Amino acid sequence: MAAEKLAAERAQQIEQANKAKAEQSQLASERQAQLEKLSADRDQQVKTAAERQQQIEQLSQAKAVAEKLAAERAQQVEQANKAKAEQSQLAGARQAQVDELAVDRDRQSKTLEECQQQVARLSDEIKAAESLAVESAKQLELAHKARNQQGELCTEQLSRLHQAQQENKELQERQRLMNDELTKAEAQIDLITDLLLREQGI
Repeated sequence: MAAEKLAAERAQQIEQANKAKAEQSQLASERQAQLEKLSADRDQQVKTAAERQQQIEQLSQAKAVAEKLAAERAQQVEQANKAKAEQSQLAGARQAQVDELAVDRDRQSKTLEECQQQVARLSDEIKAAESLAVESAKQLELAHKARNQQGELCTEQLSRLHQAQQENKELQERQRLMNDELTKAEAQIDLITDLLLREQGI
């Protein structure tokens, strides 16, 4: 009886020990699974952090490129504005030349008109002198000479007037071309400004 009781107690102890061992094995397995899960989570976090760092670097590079492009565009706008100012200044100078030639043309026209009036007056004097040729042949000769001189002067003035008119036409054509260039420059500035505004909006 005592031996059976002792055997039963030992069997119970062995069963309890086996049960405790199984529980420890299960607990160890669970802990190992937790460790593996934590390791996997850590690896995933490291991978995610690396990906985010890579994204940050890419965004930084893109930002640097965008800033460089914006600086280049701003420089282009500044150069275009400078060119526009120079074109405007040149156009103003050309316009001043046109105005000066116009004044000179008007002065030449007035001189030509005066010469024509003088020629007409001298012609009348010549006619009067011719009617008095018997009385004063010398006066008639002088009148002819004066008329010829006035005719040469009027011819010269007329030639200058024609030249001034031709120069005025050429300057007007240059002014028109300059206005076309200014219009193109303003269109380029508007286009670049619109692109910069769109990029800033993005």
